[in-house]
Amino acid sequence: MRRLGTLPLRARLALLVATAVALAVAAVSVACWFAVRGKLYDEIDAQLEAQNQPQPTAALRDLLADCPSEPAPSGPGDFGRAQPELYLQLVTADGRVCVAEVSAGVVEPDAADLAVAAAG
Repeated sequence: MRRLGTLPLRARLALLVATAVALAVAAVSVACWFAVRGKLYDEIDAQLEAQNQPQPTAALRDLLADCPSEPAPSGPGDFGRAQPELYLQLVTADGRVCVAEVSAGVVEPDAADLAVAAAG
C-alpha cells in the first residue's frame, strides 16, 4: 500500500480506471454467458418440442406387431441427405424394446423405464 501512495495522482487514477474497466468487462462477460446459455437451452427445448409429434395409431400398432430390435439401415438413396437425430422406440410391458425403422439408434431402457412400461 505504501508504494501506491508514492505514485503520482495520474498513475493512481490510471490504475483505478484500469481496475474498474477490468471488473466491468468481467461482469459483462458473465452476464453474456448466462444470456447465451439461456438462449441455447431455449433453442434446444424448441427443437425437441418440434420433434415431439404424435404418431399415428396404425404406425404404432405396426411397430408393436413387427417389434424390430434395431433401426433399419440407411439405404444408398439416403446418402448425403441430412437425417434428423430422432430416437423412436416403444418398451412393452414384458420389457421388449421395439425400435422404429427411422430411429437414429437404440436407447437401452433403465429400471425406471421398465417400471413405467410394466405399469401400463
